[in-house]
Amino acid sequence: MPETAITVQILDFGLSGSTYDGLEPTYGAIDEANGNKAKHSGRLFFHVKNADGANPYTVTVKSQRKCDQGHQHDVATAIPASEERMIPAGLAAEFKDTNGDVLLAYSASAQGQLTIAAIQLAEDGR
Repeated sequence: MPETAITVQILDFGLSGSTYDGLEPTYGAIDEANGNKAKHSGRLFFHVKNADGANPYTVTVKSQRKCDQGHQHDVATAIPASEERMIPAGLAAEFKDTNGDVLLAYSASAQGQLTIAAIQLAEDGR
């Protein structure tokens, strides 16, 4: 089954008067069985929260092609119990698939414990 898409949220420089609005991200459940995907802009990162107070879990950004050193390697990030991590999507040249997506996989038993937001930094300033 194909990966479940995550909606990418834009962190831009929107103004309300003289202050920045910022971004209040929306988090969703991961899809442990199928993995997730998000459109890779080159400025994408994931904010992952672990609700499990006892167990760590791993989020893996899946490599799609070899790096400039000739190796293909996934990048795994451990999310400790009750903590959260910001995870870069990796270089678009290595991690973006032919559909423009970055693909994520998760360690076993993470379903129901991890929530995720895909966030893209805006291209332009104010």
